[in-house]
Amino acid sequence: MFWTDKFYPNDDSLVRIGATGWVRSGEMVQKLKLDELPIKMSDVTVRFSAVNPANENIRAGIFTMDTVMHISDYKGKMLDENGNWINAG
Repeated sequence: MFWTDKFYPNDDSLVRIGATGWVRSGEMVQKLKLDELPIKMSDVTVRFSAVNPANENIRAGIFTMDTVMHISDYKGKMLDENGNWINAG
């Protein structure tokens, strides 16, 4: 578990906060298990790594996507850019 907000509160370096595991062609990522719950809505970089399914040690390329991570709960609330819980609707 990473405690970046406590140890490095002003650090903007890339830190892995979660992973999905392998996603095969045609599949969709539906859940992402986070190692650490962000303290606010955050800009994130999602990294995709392509591998040869016959030999996962052979890399076939990497690309990234910049997006915004919205954290919401099951009660209809979400974190805003200041770390406040607001109505998601």
